[in-house]
Amino acid sequence: MTLFVPEGGFPIGNEIVIKYPTFDKFIHSRKKERVKIDDLLAGMDTTMKEEIPADTFIRHNNKIGTELGAPSDTSTGTVDASRLQRIEFGPQGPTVLHSIFQKLGEASAAKKNVRILHYGDSQIEGDRITGYFRQRLQAKFGGNGPGMIAAFNQYHTMSFVQTVSPNFKRHTVFGEVSKEITHKKYGSMGTFARFTKYVPDSLLSTLESTEGWIEIGMHKQAYGNSKKFNRVRLFYGNCRSRVEMIVSNNGQVIHEDTLIPDGNYHVVELLFENTPEQLRYTFKGKDSPDFYGFSLDGNYGVTIDNVAMRGGSGTFLGKCDGNLMSRMYSDLGVEMFIMQFGGNTMPYLKDAAASKQYANYFQSNLNTLKRLRPGASIIVIGPSDMSTKVDGEYMSYPLLGTLIADMKQAAFNAGAGYWDIYSAMGGENSMLTWVEKGLAGEDYTHFSPSGTRIIAEKFWEAFLYEYQQYQKGVQP
Repeated sequence: MTLFVPEGGFPIGNEIVIKYPTFDKFIHSRKKERVKIDDLLAGMDTTMKEEIPADTFIRHNNKIGTELGAPSDTSTGTVDASRLQRIEFGPQGPTVLHSIFQKLGEASAAKKNVRILHYGDSQIEGDRITGYFRQRLQAKFGGNGPGMIAAFNQYHTMSFVQTVSPNFKRHTVFGEVSKEITHKKYGSMGTFARFTKYVPDSLLSTLESTEGWIEIGMHKQAYGNSKKFNRVRLFYGNCRSRVEMIVSNNGQVIHEDTLIPDGNYHVVELLFENTPEQLRYTFKGKDSPDFYGFSLDGNYGVTIDNVAMRGGSGTFLGKCDGNLMSRMYSDLGVEMFIMQFGGNTMPYLKDAAASKQYANYFQSNLNTLKRLRPGASIIVIGPSDMSTKVDGEYMSYPLLGTLIADMKQAAFNAGAGYWDIYSAMGGENSMLTWVEKGLAGEDYTHFSPSGTRIIAEKFWEAFLYEYQQYQKGVQP
């Protein structure tokens, strides 16, 4: 067979190609040299997880007890630059991050809020990478709470606990978009939830009253700073009829109200003397509003929202209502975006032209973020090493290097920084070693929990290094 089958295989129809090893490959089986990553892993501090660093309605008193937000990490040591995979920049250099660095430096002393929004695909699902980076930042610059969480979270996470009534349904702007939704108001997380089916205004009068609830609380295994929060905000919109809301903590009613039925975007804020243990928001009405999510924060300091978009490519902003996104970014106080995408695009790229086309779409979304939130910094994190089978052997996707180069240029064109997670883990075929060491899963794409802490620590060190250079006034 090795003598008769062509090297490229022979086609059957338009889509199937039968391949067989060539005579040379059959006799001289290729042995792939494993990428050594021991030097990359040496000295990594990933033990942080062990630190556990005029009506009859009842109205919540909205009192704050002990203020939350003070930093706990007072160390002044510098990062070892020799071990870094540094953040890369275009013509503007590190100045594209100076705005966020200034705000981080002022957060604690001035008791200001600084928010970072981490968009990404399934690589960050369940607060992976984000959670570790959040704890490092909050320990260094102050801050508490897991930040913004979806009204209906469908992914496992250790940053908070949430349950919802069975009649709640999640709608997203990414993945499979619901056909019953006729608007583009998805909010800053690209998702909202409802406890009734969406119907046209003309049918509202025919509906019967129903009830739905959302319960949220602190997760005992969360990172230390995420366990404490005393400022809880509910974000909602598209409320078209009377909806009553009852909020209880540990079963005791603490607040009653009605949501504003004008169809616009609104925020309900509750302040607490101590971290609430188990909050339940119960809603009753004929038609559900669109609930965009909750923010669980401290008084001041840094907050990082984890927005995982399973199957997403980072090109979702054109499908969202820009006015709503801009208002939410402003209310939340977003000062930096992290855009971590590319992994879902890689398997579908046919050639270099397709890679370039995707990068152009991605750059357009970066420019949209700049327009919706002027002055905010952006860091792009492209795809990690990913393996696919070629002639029966796992190896890096052939076009992965091309995609990374195109995404890097797109970031530079948009005035963003780029952190090369692919190079940080060892480059081409490094995923094979990460899998062998238990640092990545058998899908040869996603990191394991231990691998996640390592890669998150590498990103933290790269970010901290640039901050320290900023403090010194050092230019590259």
